[in-house]
Amino acid sequence: MLFISIYYFQITKIERFINAVYKLVFMTKLPAELTALVVDDEVPLRGILTRMLNRNGILNVDSVATTKEGIELLERKPYNLVFTDLNQQPSGIEVYRNATSKGAQAYIMTGYSPDMSIAQDVAKGHFLMKPSSLQEIDIIIKEYIMSQNPQS
Repeated sequence: MLFISIYYFQITKIERFINAVYKLVFMTKLPAELTALVVDDEVPLRGILTRMLNRNGILNVDSVATTKEGIELLERKPYNLVFTDLNQQPSGIEVYRNATSKGAQAYIMTGYSPDMSIAQDVAKGHFLMKPSSLQEIDIIIKEYIMSQNPQS
């Protein structure tokens, strides 16, 4: 009976390994190939988001303090995933629109803003209240990576 248990355990381990290798081989985009932009005037939040993206394998991350800098980067370089603060001039809504018009998946974040209801309408579910839970942001990043690799 012990032999059967050990045998089953080894088969399960091998099966998991084969599935992991299959996912890596057939992924259309590896996380390291994805790009992200973080736009927020809060240095600690930019650092946290950058580290979370890196930890999930997205290594090409640009981080800027102003929406003006974010819009300039979006004009020069394509991004897959964008997180922007709402409460800046110009508004984070402009970064969101610019990013999504170029095919990026974007999220608007804010603690409070007079434009909050407008941003919620524009972002259609891609709106995060600060402080957002790290788990919620981690799930967003993981789901995005998986959406780029539907067979995974």
